[in-house]
Amino acid sequence: MEVSLSEKAFGKMAMHSLKYPKCPVDGILLGYEEDQVIKVIDVIPLFHSPRLYESITLALLFVEEYCIETVQKGLLNKFQLIGYYYDEEFNQLQGALNTESQVDTRCSLILEKILQNNDAAVFVRMKRDQLFTRDCLTVSKMKSKQQFENVSLSVCSNSPNILRAVKDMQYFHLYDFEDHLLNPNLNWFNPNIFK
Repeated sequence: MEVSLSEKAFGKMAMHSLKYPKCPVDGILLGYEEDQVIKVIDVIPLFHSPRLYESITLALLFVEEYCIETVQKGLLNKFQLIGYYYDEEFNQLQGALNTESQVDTRCSLILEKILQNNDAAVFVRMKRDQLFTRDCLTVSKMKSKQQFENVSLSVCSNSPNILRAVKDMQYFHLYDFEDHLLNPNLNWFNPNIFK
């Protein structure tokens, strides 16, 4: 099995990490599976600080509804919650990752929800200190919320569009669900980032 991460998806993940350099970041991967390839075409940034169960549940409900509406409007034929990403470096510093195959219990709720609806779900660990290198991401297929199998990844991490967006500091205009909770006028789906 292979995972393909679009320029837009990787760009949003990188910009989320750059916007909050001293905070943990995480988010939802959106896409579909086709011909043994999991295609991640977008991400929805969720949080940049510790979160409550209620916030996680609410965010996941909104994301699921967003996917359903996207398909119903005919914008995409297939579109679903396909996985989860988070910043591995921060969690290792905090002692949250016990081993290579275990995840922080704060992530478990999200992983469990994703697995309920999608047995082809993936988990992406992002290494902030290696953000624009070949080794910045580790991708695993989720077998359970605590069991993962590494898979190959196809991603364009040094795209001119991403590098230009970083140079122009567009990450200050990227919002996560937590930002939206503080100011409901902020669109945490970020439709104008990497159109």
